Amino acid sequence: MKKYDNYKDSGIEWIGEIPKHWDCFRLKNIVKAPLKYGANESAEDDNPNNPRYIRITDFGADGLLKDDTFKSLPLEVAKNYFLEDGDLLFARSGATVGKTFLFKNYDGIACYAGYLIKASFDKNYINSTYIDYITRSNYYENWKLSIFQQATIQNIGADKFNLFNIPIPNNIEEQTQIAKYLDHKTNQIDTLISKKKQFINLLQEERIAVINQAVTKGLDPKVKMKDSGIEWLGEIPEHWEVKRMKYLCDVTTGGKDTENREDNGKYPFFVRSQTIERISSYSFDGEAILTAGDGVGVCKVWHYVNEKFDFHQRVYMMSNFKPVLGKYLFYYLKENFGKEVMKLSAKSTVDSLRRPMFQNFMVCFGSLEEQKEIINQIEKEDIRIETLISKSQQEIELLKEYKTALISEVVTGKVDVREEILN
Repeated sequence: MKKYDNYKDSGIEWIGEIPKHWDCFRLKNIVKAPLKYGANESAEDDNPNNPRYIRITDFGADGLLKDDTFKSLPLEVAKNYFLEDGDLLFARSGATVGKTFLFKNYDGIACYAGYLIKASFDKNYINSTYIDYITRSNYYENWKLSIFQQATIQNIGADKFNLFNIPIPNNIEEQTQIAKYLDHKTNQIDTLISKKKQFINLLQEERIAVINQAVTKGLDPKVKMKDSGIEWLGEIPEHWEVKRMKYLCDVTTGGKDTENREDNGKYPFFVRSQTIERISSYSFDGEAILTAGDGVGVCKVWHYVNEKFDFHQRVYMMSNFKPVLGKYLFYYLKENFGKEVMKLSAKSTVDSLRRPMFQNFMVCFGSLEEQKEIINQIEKEDIRIETLISKSQQEIELLKEYKTALISEVVTGKVDVREEILN
């Protein structure tokens, strides 16, 4: 892309030079009304006939409003905080401070919450989509960091947003051209990112299928099969055994609580999440499988370990494996335990597990040699799949960086996109 013919100093360190016919204005000088805080009302109403009450939690990553977070306000309250098409909302505090949402093409009436600040623009002079892209640039991020460095808390009020300097073409037509160009290019980038995320999902599904196939059907596609006698398991290799877990390992729970964790502890401390904490004591030394006994991690959090460690009182540990290998049972449980346990619950999730659930769970397995081959095959496939996932994740991050860099270059006038052909 080419540059503009003539440049001048913007007077702003983070922007540098801008095209000669551009100017830098503070936000307060380009809004048609003073920045305004939203309503300080609780979000209890979900009447679809009332104006939607937009909060920070309603901002979707795709720039759209989330459907599953709908809340509303009574008309008599909402009328003082109505939004118009093209209004830009700024989050003023919390983890999302500085995040923006462009209220555009909404089918209905909406108002906004007190932790948001509304900026309205005259459509004859300012393209709000262009301003929205400014807030997605590196320049905006640098400005936010400078604000945080001056304050003890991360909070940007209207007084600070008012002083935010915005580089802007001096005619609405060029602003609109730039906005259309960025719409087109960012949509292309977002489509690529979406495809790579879909690819990652397919790889994760493949990993589950590979593991499940190996631990329930074996590695030989020509092996003679038999009915396992277990509905969810179906057929298994004819020479395999099926036994309850109480004959395959010991099942126990830990003796520590979350408050026993230590940041610089010598040993791993397994709690009810995928995060492994640290602790200075250990209650077990050897091979084990650990899983959350209650909470959100039930049937989701699984660890295989072979070292000294300690574990939470609501974490179940399986150990002393016979005649199955610990890692084989780990893969088997990780992919199949939740399927059977869910049948014991009338709800969509299981709140907690009990020892009999483990002891009576049915496990199919072949010889120790077959189990070793299955483990080796799973780990080989896992390395292949994880390599592809990691590569795709890196590509996604590069695309995100490119997107931000492109926006930054365009909205600060470093490149001229007025004659770019969109295809």
